Amino acid sequence: MVKINYYYGKAREDVEKWLAEINQIIKTNNMIVERKITVVAAYLRDIAANWYKVNKNNIIQYADEVEGSFIKWIKVRFISDV
Repeated sequence: MVKINYYYGKAREDVEKWLAEINQIIKTNNMIVERKITVVAAYLRDIAANWYKVNKNNIIQYADEVEGSFIKWIKVRFISDV
């Protein structure tokens, strides 16, 4: 089994790299849509976990490029040029 790294939301972390790792694990495990956000949120820590607690009611799905998606919201928060 592949180890999933935690994401802390620190400046030196690359959220896009972390998302790529998470997405590969989701794909490999054929994870059902309904579980994606719950599983991914479990790997958020510190700043990132607090961000999710505040915003989770606005996040309605995991998919990218969709309003209300986890991926879109986390990129907006943790990538300065999005």
